[in-house]
Amino acid sequence: MTAHLGASLVIRHPGPHREALVAHATFTRRGRVPSGEQREVAAYVERDDTLWLPRGLWAEAQRLGFTIRSHRRYLPPLDFGWCGKLRRYQREAVMALARLQGGLLISPPGSGKTTMGLAAVAVWRQPATWLVHTRDLARQARERAEQLFALPPSAIGQVGEGLPFDPGSHLTIAMVQSLVKRPDWSADLGRRSGTVILDEHAHAPAATFRSVLNHFPAAYRCGLGATLSRSDGLGAMAEAVLGPAKVVIPLELLVRQGWVLRPRVVLVPTHHATEEGRSWSDIQRARADSIPRNMTAAAWIARDVMAGHRCMALVDLIDHAHALADLLRRRGIPAHPLVGEVPTGVRERLYADLRAQPMVLVATKVADEGLDLPCLDRLYGVTPGQAQGRIEQQTGRIMRPYPGKRDAIHFDFQDAGPSVVVDHNIIRQDLYADLGFPMLRPRRAA
Repeated sequence: MTAHLGASLVIRHPGPHREALVAHATFTRRGRVPSGEQREVAAYVERDDTLWLPRGLWAEAQRLGFTIRSHRRYLPPLDFGWCGKLRRYQREAVMALARLQGGLLISPPGSGKTTMGLAAVAVWRQPATWLVHTRDLARQARERAEQLFALPPSAIGQVGEGLPFDPGSHLTIAMVQSLVKRPDWSADLGRRSGTVILDEHAHAPAATFRSVLNHFPAAYRCGLGATLSRSDGLGAMAEAVLGPAKVVIPLELLVRQGWVLRPRVVLVPTHHATEEGRSWSDIQRARADSIPRNMTAAAWIARDVMAGHRCMALVDLIDHAHALADLLRRRGIPAHPLVGEVPTGVRERLYADLRAQPMVLVATKVADEGLDLPCLDRLYGVTPGQAQGRIEQQTGRIMRPYPGKRDAIHFDFQDAGPSVVVDHNIIRQDLYADLGFPMLRPRRAA
């Protein structure tokens, strides 16, 4: 029995093992299921008695007795001119990834995942594609690659965001959204790449990301992220897509060695309640429209900005970001919305302003991943939910050390109802306890 390992795991005539293989490639969502989608997610395709399975299930196929025939793409080796320095835990993680020939790197925010990913690229010596889904992640990957590799400009290419198809000879940073629209670009990059890196691997279960990865039979496939936790329970699917091997760097190690700060969490009661039975979108709308609730948030934020802190407030709705920023500006507080429509050049100026002076950015989910602003020391979860992976990522925005930074505090705004919101409060508190973040309740409101 033979299984062919390339961009996918292909098994012709699986015979009596079909049922077991299909079971391994079928995943169950938990919680609310998006409209028009099924609770059971099939990560396989079956045609003409042939199974196309997620590539990371090769170990399961071996356990069932299949011989794995590799068709992974190896290209002539390249020298990346590595000129960076790795901390001890980074070096150990990179060498583990190299031995495992890829898989998942799970490491807390602020630990240097981009640096470790680029070091693995240099070790594998294969032309690489680095997949991202936000402008900030693309910018961060390019800047870090230019710092760590002694390469000419033509060696590092970028694809997406309206740019022409311009792959680099050594590394190409590519926006997933653009590759989804242009499968011919995905196929071209797949032929050019012996390594593919997915930045923020928790997105791997999404059909769009899988459709792109299916064009890459690269010898080495690796995902980077702070957590595999997903609110829909599909974290195991990311392992199936990217590979069963995992390298995990514990948060406690980084805190003990001083590479990240352990944040404190302040549980802020808002005394706001939405009536029972409302949908989640209605609850978020009511939160955004509540004048007393926004006044409470503005008071806490204004106090800290005036005390010299660099702050980020997190909301879900774009108009809420603008409204809260306007409210703070009327108090004389430097405040700006950070939403998806803000152009790259404006974002860069806002980041520079934040580094230069105490102020607040009021951000939507664009700040959840890949935003490298170590000067931030105060975070305000103004409209939080229950997605644990997202909360870990958000808290990571303030955990990076920075000159003059003494501590990091996450303010978690807790509503009085309805019951689903109270349940979310408890879920978040359990997460903070599991992460070892001290929790405080304020003696009085700001």
